[in-house]
Amino acid sequence: MVDFNTLYDYNLWANNNIMAQLTDRPFIGPISRLFCHVMNAHHIWNQRMLGMRAQYSVWSEYDFDIVRSMIESNHYDSSTILQSMDLNAEISYRTSKGEQHQSCLEDILFHVINHSTHHRAQILTEIRSNGGNPASLDYIFYLRD
Repeated sequence: MVDFNTLYDYNLWANNNIMAQLTDRPFIGPISRLFCHVMNAHHIWNQRMLGMRAQYSVWSEYDFDIVRSMIESNHYDSSTILQSMDLNAEISYRTSKGEQHQSCLEDILFHVINHSTHHRAQILTEIRSNGGNPASLDYIFYLRD
């Protein structure tokens, strides 16, 4: 069985690692757009699972400091969900397009991790294409760290 606490700790580690790689780079263009999207999507899914209204839209962009605080608040909300909710529960929600759906909490939690990993890989590609040497964010490196 998947240990979601470990996966969400990995997600926090990977997001903080991205932030460390961006401290000496301009936070603009595709990197900003993608990283804000990762934070927004995580926030939106957390709010859906908690039965609350999201404060951010899918593609909103903000500055570096707001993204840094979103990393922490997203992790806190996810940890709350993991500690207080039944992973087998079905969650009803509306997509950003207004479509009504229902999904198992466990599937949503896995989706958030997978979605974040996908876009972080795109961010690392952008860093590399702009002359950077991005650190690996593979799960196994997190476990070794």
